Amino acid sequence: MVGNTGDRDQKRFTLKLISDPSYAVQLAVAKHCAFKDNPLNKTMYPMDDENVSLPWLAERERRAIMEGKSTITVIIDNDDSGADGEKIAAYARWKIPAKFRPENPDYKQRDDEDKQEGGISVGAGSTAALTVAEELDGRKYIEPPLPAGSNVPLVTEFRAALNMLRKTYWNEETEYLLGSLSTDPSYQGQGCGSLLLDWGVRHADANGAAIYLESTPVAQKLYKKFGWKAVDRMELDLGKYGGPNLMHGLTAMRREARSTSSS
Repeated sequence: MVGNTGDRDQKRFTLKLISDPSYAVQLAVAKHCAFKDNPLNKTMYPMDDENVSLPWLAERERRAIMEGKSTITVIIDNDDSGADGEKIAAYARWKIPAKFRPENPDYKQRDDEDKQEGGISVGAGSTAALTVAEELDGRKYIEPPLPAGSNVPLVTEFRAALNMLRKTYWNEETEYLLGSLSTDPSYQGQGCGSLLLDWGVRHADANGAAIYLESTPVAQKLYKKFGWKAVDRMELDLGKYGGPNLMHGLTAMRREARSTSSS
């Protein structure tokens, strides 16, 4: 396995399933740290302005948690957690078919007053100009409005290309989706991403399910070590949208189910 953390670090790091929206800010910070220098994200969103990007990322995470259809696994750094709360070193967001989804005893159903027209609560001060990005089992995930300064044409092209890949290579009824994997740069090389992937592949293999994801060039090596194979690729011309003069690619990857008896 990649990035074996050793006995000491196995005690230092704890993998945890979370379903409490109070973690939203911590998840947003971890994602911002991991992707703030990514050329695609910097061209799409105002990543350099934390006062704008962090609240938006936190709201996205809060809504994903409240929707209740994502399984979020985090790596907690026990050495850096204390009175100020748990330190999240890395996290992954999975879409798991309902029949395989692990139960989380910490999850609490939303009260009726938290609902808005069958969707999740949009929170105080949020704009009413919302678009429904997804509806599962009658419960809506409502994407928050883009932050000021976003590159709307690029975001639109990116999301369209991403949706096309998912419609082609992912069966949401029977297969897992790894929608996001973020590691705080200060924890790179310490095995946190591997711990998250190990949980996911074990869970999927136990249910005989494949896992689909999209990978940045940097992450492909790690995914390949866990059995993912490239099946397609999307490229975006960032220079066309006012970004750096380069083609930025994401690779669609699948990992087919493996027998637990041979793993």
